[in-house]
Amino acid sequence: MEEERKQKEANMDKLLVILNDELEESGNTINISLFDLNQQELIKEFGSIELLRKTVKMCISRNYLKYRFLGSKDLNGLSLTEEGQCRAISVINQKKSEPTTPAINIGQITNNAPSQIGNNNVQNMTYILTQLLDQADKTDAPEETKKDFKSKVNALLSHPLFNTIISAGAGIAGAVF
Repeated sequence: MEEERKQKEANMDKLLVILNDELEESGNTINISLFDLNQQELIKEFGSIELLRKTVKMCISRNYLKYRFLGSKDLNGLSLTEEGQCRAISVINQKKSEPTTPAINIGQITNNAPSQIGNNNVQNMTYILTQLLDQADKTDAPEETKKDFKSKVNALLSHPLFNTIISAGAGIAGAVF
């Protein structure tokens, strides 16, 4: 089940990166670009048209892709959304800077100064907070302190408002952990 979920996420990443690359090569913006995904090369890339359709549907449901016109359907008339382009750029940047062992050096975060945790100005809060959970296990802190910290981070990650704010691209200032 976990492996299947990871594969679905990888397929969405692959599609969004392909579309973003095509967008950047053409020099167009997301507001004026339309994609016809019914192309043999793209279908081959995904192995089957069914898998491509499933991936497109997942991207639409997460607001990474949208149909530009009424009556558009299947694999035609699609455009990349801001959220979709942000995810694609985040994936591209992550691949460029992916170390063999992830190193997190946040430094000091104070609540009276603006702070941003991100990758080349693309905020990837969920990834950072997940990494913080992993790092908490490696500290010498008492188990009760680790448990308290992890429950608070998990509460933040699962809070619906967190995902809404991150999806909207709102800046997070003065993060306190």
